[in-house]
Amino acid sequence: MKIRKKTSFCVIIYFTANLVIMRKEILLAIGIGAILGLVVTYGIYTANKAIINKQAGLNPQTTTIPTPTPAAQEQIKLEVDEPQSGIAVDTAKITITGTTTPEAIIAIVAEGEDYLAQADQAGYFSQEITLIKGANTVTVSASDGELVSPSQTIQIVYSTELNSEEE
Repeated sequence: MKIRKKTSFCVIIYFTANLVIMRKEILLAIGIGAILGLVVTYGIYTANKAIINKQAGLNPQTTTIPTPTPAAQEQIKLEVDEPQSGIAVDTAKITITGTTTPEAIIAIVAEGEDYLAQADQAGYFSQEITLIKGANTVTVSASDGELVSPSQTIQIVYSTELNSEEE
């Protein structure tokens, strides 16, 4: 019988130790289950709230922010009188003329070079430029030191063949 008492005592200690370990595992499983259950419940709550708001025509995440309108800015007037866009010429040199704000600086950007001119006191300007053979894009803009005019673009074709075709 002594053997049985020792054996039964060992069995009791073994089961008690396993219960303590199992108790920790059970508590851990219950904690994880509770957290997972709360996450799922919150997801369902949020989805239901979104569906109700959509049916009611409300969207709490959308806010309307008024867009400020920019103040009307003054601009320099610029009119290119000569040459007209889309012309074809048979000489490499051509004069750009027009009107703008008096004494404004005129920037002319051509295919081969860039030019600067200044308008007179009446606002008239004239600048001779050199074209390259073929299609030329000439951009003209004016500035009085503070304001800049909208750019005007002129398309000009320079061809030496135009003169020989006329003869």
